[in-house]
Amino acid sequence: MKNIRLEKGKGLSVVLTMAFMGASVALTMPTANVKAQENKPYETYKDCTQIDNAAIRLKCYDAFANGGVYTPEAAQKDLIDTIGKPTEIEQAKQDTPDEVSVEIVRMWHNPYGMSRFRTSDGQVWRQTSGNSMRLRDAPFKAVIKKGFGSSYYLSPEGTSRSVNVRRSQ
Repeated sequence: MKNIRLEKGKGLSVVLTMAFMGASVALTMPTANVKAQENKPYETYKDCTQIDNAAIRLKCYDAFANGGVYTPEAAQKDLIDTIGKPTEIEQAKQDTPDEVSVEIVRMWHNPYGMSRFRTSDGQVWRQTSGNSMRLRDAPFKAVIKKGFGSSYYLSPEGTSRSVNVRRSQ
């Protein structure tokens, strides 16, 4: 073991910092709350509720619903397989395009001057921003672009102007 030379008065703080870092790493390691001590399989629905990880808990429920049992070894293997992989929701977000071309077949306004747009495939988008923009009469081609966060912008083709919209149907 190598001796580490510490400056006077800093030895205890370095040791405490290293101990804290080790403890925080141990606390953040993922676990499936596996019954390691008992090494008993999860045989009932109630046993599955003890699993902390949602994906692993779902696999336990599936095994129970199909008349099988879910073992701690299978839970540990499934946990290791899920580390670093995107969830189904994250994967769906990645597969969503940033912009889509649509044809607006109908457009109408509410009493407050906000527009609603119906696309050729039946989607209804409503204007959420107070931007006033003179739009063409329907039908016309438009592009719906993904903005920051959960915002979307509808822009008629051939223009640089857009309105903030949200899908309502």
